Amino acid sequence: MVEATPKTFNTWLQNNRGYNEVNDYMGESVKRVDNNTMRWIYSYYDKGNMSFEQLKKFLDNKIIVIGIIRSIVNKNGFHFVLIIGYSSEKKILYTHDPAYNSKEYSYEDFLRYKTYKTNKK
Repeated sequence: MVEATPKTFNTWLQNNRGYNEVNDYMGESVKRVDNNTMRWIYSYYDKGNMSFEQLKKFLDNKIIVIGIIRSIVNKNGFHFVLIIGYSSEKKILYTHDPAYNSKEYSYEDFLRYKTYKTNKK
């Protein structure tokens, strides 16, 4: 099985048209995985269904977490970031966010989450 970590997921996205020309995350790209060898399994969580403690457990277990926040550019839109770590003390989530060049967001900034893991067929 391919190891699924934020780093390997981000590399996979970069190599498989997972970001568009302005670095927006293209969620449909995960459907392009070779389903004969593996598949991405994902779950969707609203903020009320994902505590900070649960989020930490996912990250500690190398489950990929995409966080969804309100867009900085378009207040009616949304923005997706790859969460790569956390600070328990500050309730901060560290991210890979090339579009906004942000390295961290408060847990309170997030509206929803998608988690991904690989499963070999």
